[in-house]
Amino acid sequence: NGTDYQASVDFDGLTSGTYSVTARNTSDPTCVSTALSVTINDVPNAPATPTADVVQPTCAVPSGKISITAPLGAGFEYSIDGTNYQESENFIDLIAGTYSVTARNTSDPTCVSTALSVTINDVPNAPATPTADVVQPTCAVPSGKISITAPLGAGFEYSIDGTNYQDSEDFINLIAGTYSVTARNTSDPTCVSTALSVTINDVPNAPATPTADVVQPTCAVPSGKISITAPLGAGFEY
Repeated sequence: NGTDYQASVDFDGLTSGTYSVTARNTSDPTCVSTALSVTINDVPNAPATPTADVVQPTCAVPSGKISITAPLGAGFEYSIDGTNYQESENFIDLIAGTYSVTARNTSDPTCVSTALSVTINDVPNAPATPTADVVQPTCAVPSGKISITAPLGAGFEYSIDGTNYQDSEDFINLIAGTYSVTARNTSDPTCVSTALSVTINDVPNAPATPTADVVQPTCAVPSGKISITAPLGAGFEY
């Protein structure tokens, strides 16, 4: 400061400001050097608490991701454990758990933000293989029906072709064929059950016009008789 001199070469505990650094001879204090101007900067501010986008695990991608959205720039490093820092704002392949997201100044690693707590969820489970009741076509109702009986609830959607899903557990007006019945989570459409194969039969054919033998009444037997000759079998009534 041009006034107070000391034998030590170190000046510590200095606040921000501009200092005029001089040296003088101890043998003749009037012999003073020209001054060196030195500026001590303000104490740097710690970064603001980070914000981040979070990608949760899915059945298709069973790990999470945290992407810092602020603060951004060359002057920052980021951590999700408070110890290991990196320049990239992306943390990938994360397992389930709670992470403490902080930013710090690269110019002064002691300037660390307060933490943002981020939770990565467990990998979701796919639904169990569906069970279903099946109504086959009849002559009266010439189409089939599949009704899912499990799993049921607001968290599921259902399909009979692996592509088109619906909230309702009932599939009606089905033609003959084999259907692949699956359930998936509404919260994560990549979580799809294994398939239940269901066959809807052809519409049954009506029997052919019957043929019959006829016995007419006689004086001895005054009543007639009709005996069906075709179609015959356990599957018919007359």
